[in-house]
Amino acid sequence: MKKFISRREGMVALFTILMVIAAMVIRPNQIHRTHNDDVVTHPRLFPDLSASLESIDQIRLEHTDSKVTMARTEHGIWAIEQMHGFPASEPMIRALMLLLTQSEIRAPKTSDPQRYADLGLDEEHAVRLQLMHGTTIVHDIWIGNLNRDRSATYVRHEGQAEALLVSGRLETKPNVADWADRSMFSINAARIAAIRYQFSEGQNYQFSRLRSTERLALLPQPDDGRKEREHRPLDPAVFFERILFTDVLPASKVFGTTPDVLYVTTFDGLLLTIYFHTINDAVWARFHADADPDIRDESQPNIKPILEVAEEAQAINERTRDWLYALGNFQLEQFRRPYDAYVE
Repeated sequence: MKKFISRREGMVALFTILMVIAAMVIRPNQIHRTHNDDVVTHPRLFPDLSASLESIDQIRLEHTDSKVTMARTEHGIWAIEQMHGFPASEPMIRALMLLLTQSEIRAPKTSDPQRYADLGLDEEHAVRLQLMHGTTIVHDIWIGNLNRDRSATYVRHEGQAEALLVSGRLETKPNVADWADRSMFSINAARIAAIRYQFSEGQNYQFSRLRSTERLALLPQPDDGRKEREHRPLDPAVFFERILFTDVLPASKVFGTTPDVLYVTTFDGLLLTIYFHTINDAVWARFHADADPDIRDESQPNIKPILEVAEEAQAINERTRDWLYALGNFQLEQFRRPYDAYVE
């Protein structure tokens, strides 16, 4: 005989199934809540910095005999006081501010000044960082070494004895030139048709070629029994792909000086002129660019339209016209090589 399930038994079975389903839904949520409750939260190093970030208009970095002061101008540009108001690197400043706003206190360390040196927090090794609004110091900390796995940094608030381990790599650079905006210009070596060297003393010469795939040829060729070196120290065209500098001066300092001059022409019509001025026994470079349709070689493949070249020249001038640049020694040496360096 068949066994029939009673109404009551059916209701009990349905209720049991619903309870199982509810447990399956609710339990993960309970686990999730329990997991979140176990997460350890760390206090921020600067809890109120995010809210007051726009009011910070000066950043000071000090390390023994080095000092960097960067102030925000009325146009919103950060300028370096020790470099005559030269623009600072906006990406570097944004990265520093982001680290400071997100940095969390991981653990207190020592309050014993005798142990500061072990953490790089003694005055000989630490970098002092001050964030200011006008003449008011808003935040003032000493920044020391990174921890062993280089994921956190030892710091100490000025006026407080306790050293802290905080999240993030607060590697502040105390050298002035490290904070300078390095975005000048770049000219691909393959674009260069000729480089002409005009010296106030010594023989003038040039390199030129008819195609970008050719080797730059030295002119004039030696006629005194010598010959052009088969192996050049370096391709002279590659140094225009990245200009490196270590310091700047206002362009007004060139008054009365007689420069050496280097002319660079490209197949698409860019003429870059570099003036090398000697001021107090140091050599400083000044840049000027023009777009010249008369020097374009339309037979070359894939050359820039002349309007793009004109925009490039304008951008170079806007970036460089107010400044003299102290180039790195190696690059400066390549730009001013005498004729005899290429013959034997």
